[in-house]
Amino acid sequence: MTERKPSSGIVWGLVASLTAAGVAFTLQHEGGPATGATEARAIIPVKGDPPTLDVGGLTYYPSTGERVQAGDRLPVEKAIHEFSLALAEDAACVRRSCPDCETDPALFDLAADFVHQFGCATWNRSSLLALARAGRWPEHCDFYERYRFVRGFDCATPGNKVCVGVWKRAWARAALCHEAINES
Repeated sequence: MTERKPSSGIVWGLVASLTAAGVAFTLQHEGGPATGATEARAIIPVKGDPPTLDVGGLTYYPSTGERVQAGDRLPVEKAIHEFSLALAEDAACVRRSCPDCETDPALFDLAADFVHQFGCATWNRSSLLALARAGRWPEHCDFYERYRFVRGFDCATPGNKVCVGVWKRAWARAALCHEAINES
């Protein structure tokens, strides 16, 4: 129930883009180009998921709005360009949803990463957004760990080989979020 607005804060509605650390965090969890790779390709990251580019985790191409199709291949440079367009859309979603939220830039990055993984509609109806609007940052950070399920399966289950990346990312978001508010 604590309202926390760090003195080093930024107003989310005024943020132009993610920090370099935010881009790196998302790319680390979504997949970046392998050293020496010349093309990105469509993969199925978790059984039942739609085809997704192996660079940036995109299920659609922001430049055209078309969905990624099984068998798609494109130059790595084009995939990175599409990823950067998607991140700009993710950041815009966060800016629009909470223009007066004031906090550490790292928390903006984590919110944009959440949008990249789960979508703007999920963010807009989430408790994460409600808690951010209320300035209840410790609870906001805790809520990241609640987004660890894939089609009803708890990805935090010990020995999980289906979606362990979903749990690791949720846990990492929560940990980095708490770190950011504690450093402010």
